[in-house]
Amino acid sequence: RAVVDFSLSEEQSMLQEMAHEFAAAEVQPNAGKWDRDSSFPREAIRKAHELGLLTVMIPEEYGGYGMGSFEEVLICEEVGWGDPGFATASGSTMLASYPIITGGTEEQKQRYLDPIFTGEEFWCQMFSEPDAGSDLANLATRAERDGDEYVINGSKIWTSGGHQADFGILIARTDPDVAKHKGISYFVCPTDL
Repeated sequence: RAVVDFSLSEEQSMLQEMAHEFAAAEVQPNAGKWDRDSSFPREAIRKAHELGLLTVMIPEEYGGYGMGSFEEVLICEEVGWGDPGFATASGSTMLASYPIITGGTEEQKQRYLDPIFTGEEFWCQMFSEPDAGSDLANLATRAERDGDEYVINGSKIWTSGGHQADFGILIARTDPDVAKHKGISYFVCPTDL
């Protein structure tokens, strides 16, 4: 019978405490104002970046801390305690970095991960669609190669932080002749098109 030890290491405890202190000082006192004004908490997100709270999973060779999902969850839990809306807004860039970390070329990692790590660029995910939600098996957006480029046709909804993002990770079907859960590609898209 396996026993799981959920006690935190000293480093994890320090990270959790730092995230809680940030949430108590910067997030919770401003959450109501952000909601009333329908404002995007850009400056607070920058401060979280400066502390390294939003990029713990970026590998060290690309400027990050090379930590794992557990450490990221500790941070998200504390930031979400301060305000779930802030946790969602600040988490957009983190989530958008994962396809680059796991499947990006070396050139893409060099180009995109440093500005994500420093908070210089905000990112979003362009996954959900009007008729599919986040069900990628029913993805309708298509990307067709045209020479050295792709032409993307489709609609996306519920793009958290999209109105503030500099770039987004867009998912589109590139091979309609395979099973629904295959033939899908990720694209880095500037949001100022």
